[in-house]
Amino acid sequence: MFLLFILLNIFYRICFSLTISQHSHHRIHHISVYENSPPKLLIQLPSSLTDYQLIESSRYTDYFQIQNKNELHLIQTIDRELFCRVKKFCSCYKQCDVQLRLHNHAHRSDVILINLTIIDLNDNPHRFLKNIYEIKIPEDISIGHCYRLPSVQDDDLNQQFDYELQGNGSNQFSIEQSQSQSSEVCLQIRTQLDREQCSKYELLLIVKDRDQQHANAEMLIRIQILDINDNSPQFKTNSMTLNVNETFVGELMCVQADDPDEGNNGRVMYSFERSDSSKLSSFLVIHNLTGCIQALQPLSLTSPDLMSFLIDDNQLQLLVKAQDLGSLMSSTIPAYLTILLIIHDVNDNMPTIEFRQNRRLGTEQGLVAEIVQNNSEIHLMENVNDTSVLAIVTVDDKDKGSGGDIQLDMEIKSISSKHRNAFKLKQVRKNYYKIEIINVLDRELELTFLLQLKAHDLALPYHVTYFLITIVIDDDNDNPPNFLHETYHFVTNIKSSPQQTIIGQVHATDNDVGKNALISYDISKQEFPNLFRIHPYNGQLYLNDQIPKNLTDKSTDITVRATDVKYSTEIRAKILIEGENHPPRFKQENYTFVTDENKQIRTVVGNVQAYDIDKGRRGEYSYTLQSLTPYSEFYFLVLSSGDILITRDIDYESQRQHLFIITVRDHGTPSLQSDTYLQINIKDVNEYCPKLLNLTNDEYLYFNRNRLKTFPFKLNAFDQDASDQYNITFTQVQSSSAYFQLDSTGILSLSSSLPTPPPIGVYEIHYILSDTFHVPCMKHDILLLIIGDGHNDRDYLLDDYRLNLKHRQQQSQSLLIAKKRQNDIMFIAITFCICITFVTICVFLGIVCCKKRAHHHQQQQIVGFLKPYTNEYCNGNSYNNKSPIIK
Repeated sequence: MFLLFILLNIFYRICFSLTISQHSHHRIHHISVYENSPPKLLIQLPSSLTDYQLIESSRYTDYFQIQNKNELHLIQTIDRELFCRVKKFCSCYKQCDVQLRLHNHAHRSDVILINLTIIDLNDNPHRFLKNIYEIKIPEDISIGHCYRLPSVQDDDLNQQFDYELQGNGSNQFSIEQSQSQSSEVCLQIRTQLDREQCSKYELLLIVKDRDQQHANAEMLIRIQILDINDNSPQFKTNSMTLNVNETFVGELMCVQADDPDEGNNGRVMYSFERSDSSKLSSFLVIHNLTGCIQALQPLSLTSPDLMSFLIDDNQLQLLVKAQDLGSLMSSTIPAYLTILLIIHDVNDNMPTIEFRQNRRLGTEQGLVAEIVQNNSEIHLMENVNDTSVLAIVTVDDKDKGSGGDIQLDMEIKSISSKHRNAFKLKQVRKNYYKIEIINVLDRELELTFLLQLKAHDLALPYHVTYFLITIVIDDDNDNPPNFLHETYHFVTNIKSSPQQTIIGQVHATDNDVGKNALISYDISKQEFPNLFRIHPYNGQLYLNDQIPKNLTDKSTDITVRATDVKYSTEIRAKILIEGENHPPRFKQENYTFVTDENKQIRTVVGNVQAYDIDKGRRGEYSYTLQSLTPYSEFYFLVLSSGDILITRDIDYESQRQHLFIITVRDHGTPSLQSDTYLQINIKDVNEYCPKLLNLTNDEYLYFNRNRLKTFPFKLNAFDQDASDQYNITFTQVQSSSAYFQLDSTGILSLSSSLPTPPPIGVYEIHYILSDTFHVPCMKHDILLLIIGDGHNDRDYLLDDYRLNLKHRQQQSQSLLIAKKRQNDIMFIAITFCICITFVTICVFLGIVCCKKRAHHHQQQQIVGFLKPYTNEYCNGNSYNNKSPIIK
């Protein structure tokens, strides 16, 4: 039994250990799925272990789910690139593996690992990161050299590509693909490059997917060929001949040597190739970059520095060297050009003028002269009377023959005819002249003028040299002072204080300058000594002593003298002495005027009057206005007569009152004044009619029928006339209903005679607004009242009212048109009847007149027939056998 117990214990332990080991070890499953696969069952776990759950399910809950307790399902399409780049669940550069961990609720220590491999598909297009790639390649690069290009990018794995190269130069380059990775390529040189033949290439690299599922990727490769110094400069010719005048200064010509290289390798430097070129550089120089040869100074054939370079007296041979800058780094051969310069002799010397001024202005014996430069000034004193030599002029020209013969002319540039004839040029001998002063100069006519000498040789073309001298005329005190007026009149008062009162001022001018124009003043003669004094410099007259009373309203004369250094001038000044001056006074202490608004401009508002007991100028006075209210000075003006005029439209509503200080000032010495107040009141005029204020933009008042308790309702009106703003009367004229009544104060109320409220509808209240002026302004208007149960009733009633109003207006217009048409018909009928009556009367009168005329004519015929028979019978003539015939 003991042995049996031991055996059972051992068996139980072995079973327990096997159970523990079975539930504790990790079980691993390997599955794979293609990306972009639809939702499906991935794996079904053993059913013996049920109720599985994902560990860290929050990461994969959007993609994986346990269904039916032991089935792992894919519930959403997987994008490998999204998993690796955004979710970062796996790597994008190798196989994408995701490990899912599952456990059982009953045995949480039992963990199942599911390694899920996402198989990549070719679902992403390949592309380049750059559309344009630039490479710089030297032209001496060896054949077979390879330049690495940017790799094509493809998010998918293990893609195979084919490369194609298009464009100019594609036969000189090729694409080499890496053996390890198909996306790494390089540009290989196939033939020798030459920048001078082609400096730039543009190649299009086209990458094709071998699966042919996506469009081609393209990248533009721009290749710039870098230059090396493999060419020497070359002139188009080896020698040339150039003709030039000896007087020429400037650019002679520009030589050019071509070098097809680029940069410094193609930049050519020019120079003269002579051992003694330093001496020649003072005459000729060549620009080292442009090759332009320039003459710095005339190539005078008589110049000692140039004669040593001449061949056959007038020929100069130049050797120009051209070498590129790249020769410093390599050994390129320079090019040479021989230039034969033939120099022609011309009239190349200008005449020279030497001007020597006579400092003594005496005779030629003992002449002291001073050389004067061109454009200098010479000072001469005005009023010099004797004939003097101004200067000696010498001319010269280094040329020979007619080029050395000189003609000298003189021109005086002056605005005064007197000065234009003041100098004379006289030839003493060949190339020797003197300038004489033959007329006096006057500074008052002209301060300065020019003396121009012109020297020209007689060769063609001739050369001209000008010499300018500015003649400055110094002043002589030859003008006396001149007063501005012939006589002066001043006024002072008998009460003026001595030593303080300035009576007036005199002023004199002098046409001289400097110290000759300094003027001083003094009183040379006065009737009462020491009564007046004058300032010696500014000419102001002062009262020096008390004025005697016997000079009241009288005048006295003084003589004022103005003196410069040499001359003096006198003038008479008349001084009037006025009596004591009294201030003017107003006849009233203040003035008040009333005027209506909107009066016409220049209407007289009123008149102010002042008086002055003084006589003469002291008794004359004038008025001025000073406003006390803002802007009043723009509306009124006072005349010398005292009339107050309106100068701008006045408005009662803008300003009702204007206040002024009116000042009257006399014309005495000193002037005195008086002030008083002026008040102008503006009277309101009925220029506006009252308006109703209760109405807004709507043309009606709306009341809810259930809320008529708001009645009575107050209507408010406004009048822009300030005096009528609160005195407006309402008068009800008529109403379409008896439900409402309007009193004179604007109270609109329900009629007390009708106990029932007004029914729903639109009511017209005809009323008249009037103000309180003696000639009131009355305005007739209609107030619409809408009684309804709601806003819908208001809109319906208002539309119906407008439609009826329009219909009534059309009916009224139709009636008016019908009445007008009826009146027109009646007028036409009456006119027609009158015309018929008039025509009938005219016809009747015509017939009567015709009958009367026929009857009268018949009577005349009968009388004419009986008249001869009667005469014979009465005269006792014998019987005529012929019987009378009555026609």
